[in-house]
Amino acid sequence: MGVRMKRFVFFCSALLMMVGIGIMGSVSEAQAVVLDLTTAASSGFVNGAFFLQTDLNRHATGTGIIDSFVRIQHNGTEEGYNTDGRPLPLWPDVNTSPVFTHSITLGSVPVVTINGVDYREFLLDINQTAPDAFLSLDELQIFIKNSGSITSNLASLGVPIYDLDAAGDSYVKLNYILNPGSGKGDMFAYIPESLFTTAADSDFVYLYSQLGTNFASNDGFEEWAICPQLGGCLHVIPEPSSFGLLGVGLLGLLKRKKKTLFKKEEIE
Repeated sequence: MGVRMKRFVFFCSALLMMVGIGIMGSVSEAQAVVLDLTTAASSGFVNGAFFLQTDLNRHATGTGIIDSFVRIQHNGTEEGYNTDGRPLPLWPDVNTSPVFTHSITLGSVPVVTINGVDYREFLLDINQTAPDAFLSLDELQIFIKNSGSITSNLASLGVPIYDLDAAGDSYVKLNYILNPGSGKGDMFAYIPESLFTTAADSDFVYLYSQLGTNFASNDGFEEWAICPQLGGCLHVIPEPSSFGLLGVGLLGLLKRKKKTLFKKEEIE
């Protein structure tokens, strides 16, 4: 084989390798997304769930209006889930007061209809310092079980219903400045009601979350809550039908290696 032919073959092989790597990289990145909720009333979908930054002008929250069911706090990365069980040796970030961390049943979680689709509504309230107001929601997993007092690892929480990372290593980027203060709420998570079809209203809902991996926690507690009013928090929800043909509302690709997780065990 001549020198020119060898060079041509080498060039073609190198080109094919680069194309192959590019394709594999695109496929990998396409599975991992960042949903940016750092502007007012921003929203989007991750793995079928709808996430909405709360609108301060339309949305009334505060003590007696939202019902906190789990509080977690730790500078850097923090994690935990709601339960009536005590103690919580595996979950030191969880506030163990029964006022702020307790079990909830599916029947207590409001059903909200958005664009003809029913969702279960959960509210997240965050606390950050003004100079570093961004915080990431890196993990969100929801389970159903017939007991509300589990204190062990995630694999013990029952039937998995929803996982933010089911299609890849995704996260939601939040901005504390848009709705500062505790008890006001910063983000709604709407989980499709269709995922709960095998559950009864009397079943217990476990919500596990991890925050602070991509944008660190740096101030007070984060808490998940539900609004006890019939039909949810009684706010106006923008219809998501205008978010494009794919209806995913995903605003960025995650261009980093798999994040290091601090949860105690993965679901088997």
